[in-house]
Amino acid sequence: MKKFPVYHGSNSLLGCLPDLQKNPITLLADAHSKSGDAVSMRFLYLYCYSFIHPDQLQYIFRGNPSNYWRQTRGDKIIKSVLGDGILTSKADTWQRQRRSALEEMKPSHVRFMTESITNTMEDI
Repeated sequence: MKKFPVYHGSNSLLGCLPDLQKNPITLLADAHSKSGDAVSMRFLYLYCYSFIHPDQLQYIFRGNPSNYWRQTRGDKIIKSVLGDGILTSKADTWQRQRRSALEEMKPSHVRFMTESITNTMEDI
């Protein structure tokens, strides 16, 4: 198994759990800015992996989804934070959500949202 940089978070005992509860977006942004496109984060005794490079995401979600959709101990934790959305759903639900999201991510829609996204990011 490939080793990824480990982001430990702000708490030596709990790992990234306090950071996740405080602000999940800031946690991910900080972890990736310090560790790169692929990072492993510790939550108590569990490890979670996060990928942001488009090639990695395409490999995981489009090329080999059956390798990654496994029932894990962390599923309930992740779903409690992210909900049952495109990143956590499986099989038919995932396909339906992906098709719906794909329609909204067309270049014409993204150009329309650019100003709103920029303003939101500046507020963060």
